[in-house]
Amino acid sequence: ETLVVENNLNPEWNEKFIWKADYAIDHAEIRAFVLDYTDQVHHPLMGMCDIPLSHLPEDTWVDESYDLINRNSDKAGTLHLRILYSPKN
Repeated sequence: ETLVVENNLNPEWNEKFIWKADYAIDHAEIRAFVLDYTDQVHHPLMGMCDIPLSHLPEDTWVDESYDLINRNSDKAGTLHLRILYSPKN
C-alpha cells in the first residue's frame, strides 16, 4: 500500500517496496492496482496491471510503463515502475 496522492491527475509516489519469497514460484506475477481515493469506505478501481516475473530479466533494473486496464478491460492509463527482480538461489 502506498501513500495517498490527493488532487493530482498525474501522481508520483516514488516509494520503494521489497517482497521476499523463500521458495520458487512458477508463473508468479506482480499485480498492481491503482485506486481512486475517496472519503468513502470503498475506493473505486481506476486500473490494474499484471507483470509476469518471467518477463523480467534477473538482477537487472527494468524502467518501464505498463498499461492499466479497468474493470471493462479498457485501457485506463499507464503506470510507470522501476523493478529489480532478483530471485533467491
